[in-house]
Amino acid sequence: MVHKIGLFLAFLAVIDGTLGGGGADKTHDPKYKQLLDRALVKANAVVVPVSITKVFETPVASSNSVNLRIKFIGYAKGQYKSGVKEYCEITFEVDSSENVTQVEASRCGSE
Repeated sequence: MVHKIGLFLAFLAVIDGTLGGGGADKTHDPKYKQLLDRALVKANAVVVPVSITKVFETPVASSNSVNLRIKFIGYAKGQYKSGVKEYCEITFEVDSSENVTQVEASRCGSE
């Protein structure tokens, strides 16, 4: 009986990982924080990320690149003490060497 429950829980974890958008929690993976920082520099952004809330990864069909859309919470440079959070999203392309090749879109808005 315990074995069947374990298999059922494993099945649910697989469904959640594949249908839920991503297996392991990418929001705490330092690789995505580094890629986000590189993309923000490339975009000349004036926002400092505090935490990543969502990561969406889509392979680019015609190359070895990946499109990343990262949602994060941050604050405007020099405005940390103001307490005004910015809810941001940036979409960019990363090649197989983890270089940010193109920033496609970025936007932020406060509460």
